Amino acid sequence: MPAAPPGPSEYTRMISIGATPPGVGVGGGAAAAGAGYPQMPQVGMPAMPQMPHAAPPPMPGMAAPAMPQFAAPQPPPVKAPSNNILLYAILGLAMFVVGGLIVFLLMRH
Repeated sequence: MPAAPPGPSEYTRMISIGATPPGVGVGGGAAAAGAGYPQMPQVGMPAMPQMPHAAPPPMPGMAAPAMPQFAAPQPPPVKAPSNNILLYAILGLAMFVVGGLIVFLLMRH
């Protein structure tokens, strides 16, 4: 005699049932899965009507506090870089030559 095909897995039954029905605790999971409770209809929350937001009336004799206006600090103006690169190059070359001359004189002595 052929064996009966296996039924849906426990996972498939849990997914098809959805959330556990009310009154079934943690211990009644196996009984709840085998009982096959029908899917409970989802009840949505009714939408709250939109209420206009009105500003509270001003109190008599009270003035609204003045909010200080802060200006964003202005960064100092960026100064254009001066063209001293040529001067630095000439000074570097002159120091190199003077250093070479000193080394030459020390080695010759």
